[in-house]
Amino acid sequence: MKTGKSNNTSQHATTTGAATILRLITWSLACLPVMAGFAQEKKVVIKADPAPVISLQETQRQPAVNPVPGGELAGNAGFSFRHAAHTALPGVVHILCTYQPNIKKPVKPDSKLRSEDIWNNSYQPPEGELVGSASGVLLSDDGYIVTNYHVVKGTRSLDAILYDHSIYRAEVVGTDSMTDLAVLKIESERLLPFVKAGRTDSLEEGDWVLAIGNPLNLPSTVTAGIISARSRFVRTQDGKPGKYAFIQTDAVTNDGSSGGALVNMQGELIGLSAGNFTRDGNYSGYSFSIPAEIVVKVSNDLIRYGRNRRSYLAAHLLEMPQVRGAYIGALAKNGAAEKAGMQKGDIITAFGGRPVTTVETLNHELMLHHPGDQVTLTLERNGIARSQAVVLDAQDYTASGAALGMDLLFRQLGIEVAEVFEKEKTQLHLNGGLRVVSLNNGTIDQCTSIEPGFIITEVNNLPVTSQEDLFNILKNFKGRVLIAGMYPDYPRTLIYAAFNL
Repeated sequence: MKTGKSNNTSQHATTTGAATILRLITWSLACLPVMAGFAQEKKVVIKADPAPVISLQETQRQPAVNPVPGGELAGNAGFSFRHAAHTALPGVVHILCTYQPNIKKPVKPDSKLRSEDIWNNSYQPPEGELVGSASGVLLSDDGYIVTNYHVVKGTRSLDAILYDHSIYRAEVVGTDSMTDLAVLKIESERLLPFVKAGRTDSLEEGDWVLAIGNPLNLPSTVTAGIISARSRFVRTQDGKPGKYAFIQTDAVTNDGSSGGALVNMQGELIGLSAGNFTRDGNYSGYSFSIPAEIVVKVSNDLIRYGRNRRSYLAAHLLEMPQVRGAYIGALAKNGAAEKAGMQKGDIITAFGGRPVTTVETLNHELMLHHPGDQVTLTLERNGIARSQAVVLDAQDYTASGAALGMDLLFRQLGIEVAEVFEKEKTQLHLNGGLRVVSLNNGTIDQCTSIEPGFIITEVNNLPVTSQEDLFNILKNFKGRVLIAGMYPDYPRTLIYAAFNL
């Protein structure tokens, strides 16, 4: 190699050549993104063989044979990332996706979490099909792969490229848009390497982790980072509570990382890459992974039943100011909560011995259970703590815990309300009223200046003391609605707001 010499011609040639190569690389990369939360449920045709008798949990307990040399511990300070990387790499696959012709990128995300890998770095072959790439993780030696729902949504075909460069056609076994998870199946005559699942309950902020996937179409890429937050809830764009907690890390992920593995220093799967907070689709400092417990539970359900069997309390849960826990705003008739003796106004502070501080933490616990499971809740009723056993329901009730008509009306209004506490009624000299807990993208938010915390005392000159009162006044009403109420900080100022239905 010659050094110390240069001229304008060689510099220009080198610069031009480098620019050309960069353009070619950029043109050839493929990646994927669709908003995780934006995805819609689709009818799933189970094309794979019937589910094996051995469950994923039992398979995961078997030793995984991952024949990659060089996985021994080594390096400065007595360790390196080598062991974890070489343990997990053979079980992470590269997924090539061919999408339906004329598929269009969604313009309005349903979540603040962005995972648009396929769209930012995809290319369009002459025949008009969109092609992109992503990642997936083998969960068993018989070919079950978990990836993200937004990866497989709208695909015409899927191919899985393993670590040893063998290629298999993959079929969709089942999908679940709520958790942004999908299970694929490949057929092989040999036992395949897979990534053993670890646990997240022992994770702490500052723990080292590795992200393994195929960002920017670069196969089997390993990056390192730490746990930045163990339980990061990401609310939907309209402010709804999240359904489960993400693992937040600063390990670098980019387009194509979706469906990749987040592993601990033992090479165990602790999360599945889902997306990151970003303005342009590229890595901006933090990425988010679905916890391994959610991944294994939902994947096992998709394999065995073709769908995620979700559990439900059949209660409308609210977050109230200065209340630590999940406040029960309404109960579905004959639902799990009502059958267990729970009441409107109860505050759930623990679920199966695990603390509940918000509606989101309760949603996370429910996501890990099945209908029919019996769990013990800790409730606070009138300031007194009590234990209550409950048998969980299937999620067949409307979100409001009341009639479908009430749920639809409140969604149209974009409002969540709860009854005012008795102590506050006395302080404010009120006989009733409904507190506005949150406002989403609906009629009230768009047409009035009402903010959360506002107490509705009258609607169309009729007193309001419950959700049922509000629903009964408005359910068949068409025209101009007049709301009267006040803010607790200004109890002597009566405020009016109006909108049309």
